[in-house]
Amino acid sequence: MALRNVKRLGAAALFDYAVAALARRSLTQTELRTRLKARAARPADVEEVLRRLAEIGYLDDARLSESYARFRRDYEGLGKQRVARELARRGVDPAVAEQAVDGAYEGTDELELIREHLQRKLGSGHGNTPIESPKRLASLYRTLLRAGFPSAKIVIALQEISSNSDWLEAIADHPDPAGDHEAYD
Repeated sequence: MALRNVKRLGAAALFDYAVAALARRSLTQTELRTRLKARAARPADVEEVLRRLAEIGYLDDARLSESYARFRRDYEGLGKQRVARELARRGVDPAVAEQAVDGAYEGTDELELIREHLQRKLGSGHGNTPIESPKRLASLYRTLLRAGFPSAKIVIALQEISSNSDWLEAIADHPDPAGDHEAYD
C-alpha cells in the first residue's frame, strides 16, 4: 500500500496515528503493521509502536479474535469455517484464530445455526412447503458453504426442508471433492 505524498511520521506521531486508527476500528497486528509501514519515517519505529501498543493492551489479536468470532456467530449466524478463514485473511496467527473460534463455538449447535440461516434466507413465507427444485437446493447449499458450515450438516438441514432427498443424498456421498470452500468466498 504505497501512499503518495503522505507525510512520514516519527515515532511519537506514529504512535498517535496507531491509537487513532485503533479507536476507529479494531485491527489485527498484521493490519496495523501494514498501515504503520506506509506512514513511518523509520521502519524500526513500526515494531516499537506495535510493542508499546501490545504492552498497554491496545493491540491483542487473541482478544480481537474472540470478540470477532462471537459477533459473527451471534449476529450474523456464520459457521466456524468462515470465521476462521476471515481471521486468517486478516493475518491472525492460525493457532490464535483456532483457539478463539473453538471457544466462541463451544456448545453451539451448528445444525441449529444452519436452520436459523435458512429461516432468514427463505423468510417466513416458506412455511412447511418442501423445496423441490434441485437448482434451489444447490443454491442454498452453496450459500451455506459460503457461510462456513460443514457440508454434512448442510445436507441434514436441507433434507429437512426438501422433497428431493435423492439429490441431497448424492451430495452427502460426495460433499466437497476439493476439500476447499475458498471458491465460494
